[in-house]
Amino acid sequence: MTNVTSGASMASPVPPELGSPAWGGFDPARAEGTGRSGVARSFTTAARLGWAMEANWTDPVLFFIYSVAKPVSAALMLVVMLDIISGGTRPEYRGFIVVGTALWSFVVAGIAGLTW
Repeated sequence: MTNVTSGASMASPVPPELGSPAWGGFDPARAEGTGRSGVARSFTTAARLGWAMEANWTDPVLFFIYSVAKPVSAALMLVVMLDIISGGTRPEYRGFIVVGTALWSFVVAGIAGLTW
């Protein structure tokens, strides 16, 4: 590239390895991909990035434990509350409470998905 005002050669702001060969335009070979290995690498990268964003960039093990412990503890709290309120006379409602609590997360996720 030459400077229009002085005619001197300027260094390009983009390194040559990021552009097309010889700065002649778009290089279609770079956009074609590398077949199955490229798709697998792209999918793995996208899955890891999505997991990290959903987990708010925390440790995956800690996030998994929290994701399991939160719904289980919520269901157990509801079962204990039902036992205290009913005095233990209605044990047939325990299954309903546990299954309802587990399925309620799908309802909330569906409604939240529509709002996004």
